[in-house]
Amino acid sequence: MACHGLDVRRLVDSYERGLVPLAQAEPGGKSARDPQKDGKLSRGLGDDLAMIATKLNPTMTADQADAWIKATTYSLGDLPGRVAREAAQAVLRRWKYPAIRDDGAVVMKPIRFFPEVDPAIRAVAADIMARHRTALMRLRALEQAIADAGRPALEAPKDEALSADEIASANAAFARLGIRTRYAADGSAYEIDRPRQDDRGNETEEAKAA
Repeated sequence: MACHGLDVRRLVDSYERGLVPLAQAEPGGKSARDPQKDGKLSRGLGDDLAMIATKLNPTMTADQADAWIKATTYSLGDLPGRVAREAAQAVLRRWKYPAIRDDGAVVMKPIRFFPEVDPAIRAVAADIMARHRTALMRLRALEQAIADAGRPALEAPKDEALSADEIASANAAFARLGIRTRYAADGSAYEIDRPRQDDRGNETEEAKAA
């Protein structure tokens, strides 16, 4: 389903794939396409966690670091890989985790111990996921609007005329989506030759006159 050359369905599919949990996208940390290879996101998250481990305890042994990285990567497997990586990188920069005070208030405190890393990453990931869900919701709404606008059912009902406000609203929506269909004052549908929009997405006077 395309709009001005943009395949909205493909964009929605891509966005949804990007929000699949890491454990599902890369089972056991391996590539879904080639199970013999490490998954790209799992490997990248491991690199991010390695930097956190080094910052937290520069003197830990390689075996200790490797064990912690594997355990934490597994623990974060319920998060989408890209989200987990973005959150881990943010934690590395901010170096704080959410702590609950005696009065129940949540405050951000500097990370001092390894068990504080997981909740720190999850706190950041929650905000990132909220943004992604909002973006995905808007994409789905756009996809539905395009589908609705292209249906023959949008023809004015024979026994119920469209109001002036409904006609204006429908024509404005068509203009924003680049659809050539327009409704005349009597509710009949027609197509304009060259729909054009200004920088704000409004129909130009030339297009209105077409």
